Amino acid sequence: MGTVILVANQELSSVRNASRLSTALQQRYGRERVHLVVNRFDERAEISVEDVERVTGLKVRQTVPNNYASALACQTAGRPLVMHSNSKLATTLASFSRNLAGISEPVSTERPGLFARIGRPLSVKS
Repeated sequence: MGTVILVANQELSSVRNASRLSTALQQRYGRERVHLVVNRFDERAEISVEDVERVTGLKVRQTVPNNYASALACQTAGRPLVMHSNSKLATTLASFSRNLAGISEPVSTERPGLFARIGRPLSVKS
């Protein structure tokens, strides 16, 4: 069975609409299939994740950070955000997409920088 993703912003009208829609979606598809994503998330907003969860009756599965400048730059350039930017927005969307598809996170093949190597034992070459 599929998953239903309900997307809401941290705005009163959006949360109210999500609340109405979540009730209908849960009745039709079942509570376990309906998930909530908060788009354009801002930690400093007056409406918190807890408020959104309380009003909609759903746990927030993912928050997508608000980065209008990055999204607009990619739109203007005509390039997909996840392929054009290393922003938190791009990495969040890529990670959430992999999670939805059931694909594990890629393992980084980058060598650690100097500060990551400090404190590790030195290897002795013969």
